[in-house]
Amino acid sequence: MLMGGLSLLWIVTASMAIAVGTASVIMIIMRSSLYRHVAYADSVVAMGITGIAIGIIALVVGYNNPQVKTNKKFRSILTNVKMINADVNSEDDIKRDYFLERITANISLITKDLIILENLLRKYLENRVPNDWQTVRYIANRSRKQIEKLEQEVLLDLAQIVSLIHSRSLIDRSTTNKLYYSVLLCLEILRIDPEHDQNLLRNLGNALRLHIAQLDNILVLLEREREN
Repeated sequence: MLMGGLSLLWIVTASMAIAVGTASVIMIIMRSSLYRHVAYADSVVAMGITGIAIGIIALVVGYNNPQVKTNKKFRSILTNVKMINADVNSEDDIKRDYFLERITANISLITKDLIILENLLRKYLENRVPNDWQTVRYIANRSRKQIEKLEQEVLLDLAQIVSLIHSRSLIDRSTTNKLYYSVLLCLEILRIDPEHDQNLLRNLGNALRLHIAQLDNILVLLEREREN
């Protein structure tokens, strides 16, 4: 820091010498009123020229000063570091966007499966057709298998970018619990005896609708995260 200040002082002093010398010569040449009555104008001109020469020499010496060169190298290193940081940030953004897109796609698939299941369940509750219940069970079992696979992918993808996500709501425990709850709802449907558990079946239909809304909220958070 001290050496940097001395280098700056050296340059300022040299610049002042050049400025004073130049002003003196110009004022003598133009016969300024300030120097019109100076008896030794030639001496003033000579001193001005000398000041210019000294200033130029000082600037040259200062430019070649090892400290100045060191400062230039330091600035060059800082520039390179900033460029490297910019590249790293760019790579992080690409990685983050890629995994956010995958997570969004997988949660959208989970939501779609649950919407289909909820519609079939509501249809069964309205009509009470046995064949409709078999369809509900088939879709519930298929959805369970697919959701288990998708939720594992979502959790693995979140782990890849957990440090790059701005919204803490996306990586807290509640998000994980909501993903597991999707599977739990499918399992509950498979366990139910529709002849004796009509009330429980209605409650499951309400739970499905509420859970779908919660997954939609996660999708909204993901969209906001992608825009940041």
